[in-house]
Amino acid sequence: MYKRQANKGFSQRRTLAYLYGWTLVLAASALALRFVPYSDNHGHFNLPWTLLMVSVIIAAIAVSAYLVYVLEIIKLRRTDSGP
Repeated sequence: MYKRQANKGFSQRRTLAYLYGWTLVLAASALALRFVPYSDNHGHFNLPWTLLMVSVIIAAIAVSAYLVYVLEIIKLRRTDSGP
């Protein structure tokens, strides 16, 4: 992944910051899924903890999507319809 970012003009520091940030968000979401008491054993959700869980998961998805977009991991084809 570093080569891909270097080819896009990213510095080594910026690349490491992106990768460490991505790792931090994914690790936080994994730890939150394991240790945050967002529901009890009876299936009742605790609203503040559930909102925290949703925000952590949305952040993980957003960071992952951003990196896929920036690094062009998935290239979308443009379909130009000619005259």
